[in-house]
Amino acid sequence: FKLTIVLITLLIPISVYFAAKLFGLEDRTAIIAAILSTLPSSIMGFGFETSTILRFGLFSHYSSLLFLPLALAFTYKFITTKENKNYLPFALLFITLSFFTGILTGFMVSIISILMIITFSKKQFTKKQLIIKIKKYAILMILCFISILFLAIPYITNSDYYVGQPFDSTDRQEGYGLNTLTLFIKGDLLDYSDFFRIPVLTILTTLGIILFFTIKEFRNNKLHRFFILSLLL
Repeated sequence: FKLTIVLITLLIPISVYFAAKLFGLEDRTAIIAAILSTLPSSIMGFGFETSTILRFGLFSHYSSLLFLPLALAFTYKFITTKENKNYLPFALLFITLSFFTGILTGFMVSIISILMIITFSKKQFTKKQLIIKIKKYAILMILCFISILFLAIPYITNSDYYVGQPFDSTDRQEGYGLNTLTLFIKGDLLDYSDFFRIPVLTILTTLGIILFFTIKEFRNNKLHRFFILSLLL
């Protein structure tokens, strides 16, 4: 079991690297993304970070971090590639694995996938090609939904499946947005530590957002726009 945790921890940055390459990023950028993927530390403790397993023992959710980057990358290739390359099986496989290991991760992939269609399909495909892409995406989501019914039905009908936490907490009533923004500003969303820690990821993320909104070249790049919108979403 401990060996499995070590292997997943080692494979997560490799997954991020290959996903970055599928998104079309350069080797240097992909390597930096892989390295940075090992750094997040949140005060929440059970997000996309190592404390998910080290502090809370959420093995399944931690495993979902391995599949999330590849699910997004293969869905991106499936939606944006005009050639008849069959990325559907890979997209279906990794989205389903994302749902199996972490329901939140699966929903994130589904929502961000819709954002992909909005971001990359405009002026890139003819109306007929766009309709075909939407139909294929609908098939992908239907197949994923069917594959997770055995988990989704009891999850929806029985609140006990929500790790024993009540649905009527303040965050769930008012939404996570304001709370998340507050944690980000404080540096506790990405760089939390019990001792002093320089908020490297918070600074880099803020800098990236500022550059995107101030430099036209970045704003006009569809891939950059997709990354920023996904982050804000």
